Amino acid sequence: MSAAPATHVPRLIERMAALSALTGATLLTAIMLMSVVSIALRALGFDPIQGDFELVQVGLAACIALLLPWCQLQGGNIVADFFTASLHAGIRRRLDALGAALFALVMALVAWRTGVGAAVMKTNGEITMLLGFPIWIGYALMTPGLALTAVVAAVNAVTAWRAAGQHD
Repeated sequence: MSAAPATHVPRLIERMAALSALTGATLLTAIMLMSVVSIALRALGFDPIQGDFELVQVGLAACIALLLPWCQLQGGNIVADFFTASLHAGIRRRLDALGAALFALVMALVAWRTGVGAAVMKTNGEITMLLGFPIWIGYALMTPGLALTAVVAAVNAVTAWRAAGQHD
């Protein structure tokens, strides 16, 4: 299967994926800067930023989820095409469509369960050990990126299916 990006993506979805990626990149930059400051403080003999590893865990989870839609839109996910490389282009596109549809379904399920998990953790009042940071916030920050990834994958599936029909 090829990892070609979708060519006919609605402008709104493309902009949402780009905004999600920019948000994820900004968050990653903030995490990196906080880590550098914490390590520098430790190296200079001062106390590091308390709970820095907790903030890194929560931040990176949200960051990854926010970067996934753009990755899916650009066809950046890993594709194993060893067995399908010699197939007719139309068949490969149909397999691409099936793979994207399955990915959309899985990401929708993950987004749903992540949202439910956020609600449960908020209800239970779960917090991190050092900072007392509410864990549900990390789950809540992941949910939009996961849901948008499902939408982008669904668009990829429709696009690949239509492309296969045009070349059969």
